[in-house]
Amino acid sequence: MIYPLERHFRFLALLLVAPSLLFQAGAAGAATLHRDDFTPAGTSGWGGGGAGGQTVQRVGTGGPAGAGDAYLQFQSPGANLAVHNALPEWTGNFNAVSAARITLDARNTIGSEPIALRLVLFGPTSTGNRWTSTLATTIAADNVWRPYTFSLAAADLTQVLGTGAHNELLSGVVQVMFRHDPDPPSSGGEPVLATLELDNIRLRAARALGDYNDDGLISAADYSVWQTSFGSAAPNFADGNTNGVVDAADYTVWRDALPGVPAASVPESSALILAASALILLGGRRIGRIVAVTFYDTQPRETV
Repeated sequence: MIYPLERHFRFLALLLVAPSLLFQAGAAGAATLHRDDFTPAGTSGWGGGGAGGQTVQRVGTGGPAGAGDAYLQFQSPGANLAVHNALPEWTGNFNAVSAARITLDARNTIGSEPIALRLVLFGPTSTGNRWTSTLATTIAADNVWRPYTFSLAAADLTQVLGTGAHNELLSGVVQVMFRHDPDPPSSGGEPVLATLELDNIRLRAARALGDYNDDGLISAADYSVWQTSFGSAAPNFADGNTNGVVDAADYTVWRDALPGVPAASVPESSALILAASALILLGGRRIGRIVAVTFYDTQPRETV
């Protein structure tokens, strides 16, 4: 039996504890898989201006898609170049949304110094705990937009400050940052004279097998990427079995990944298929999507 006075104290205790529980739950589930493409006005929470004269601004045109494609520009006049975001969609529990990588388009303008870009994740709990990309990505000063991927895997990150295991980090990210940091990886970065431009910054799940154009679907477009890349030994999205070369085995990876299509109904890579267009109902990771798939002669030929 609970007496009135005891019931009163239990109610007061609930009032005191509930706000902190709600805060923890909100912080843990805030992160979302999303893209910042800077179409809306503003910087979408990305900052870094002020330190050492660094400035940040949204530019309304000239992004990777050309005229009308907005992007973000960071200018560092010889100071530490660092761009960061602590909005809810970039913080909290990355594990809960199966986040595995961050992709972006980047450009370094002519006249800048080369940028050694690393991802930095702050957490858990405090910005005093930091993990950074083990290998830096070089952004050449050639004024060319290129896509880049930054892995969140433990094998690709190095703890440079504080405590906490990798799994704890991804369960409680408090800030995301990109900064110039040549070898070896450090907790603070280094100065650089450069103008870094970013677009389409995305928190993403792992790439699905067979998704060679990385659009989240398994479709005819991925076949086209495989066909165009056939024989390439360079790092390539179409190397589905990661054996270092785009070959017939990678076609099989794509074919087997086609949702709702029996493998026997898709031609082997060595066959000569001249059918103009075959309609195949593909979920393509989206139920009900109908994609027109055209198969071509996939047998490689020598050219004279």
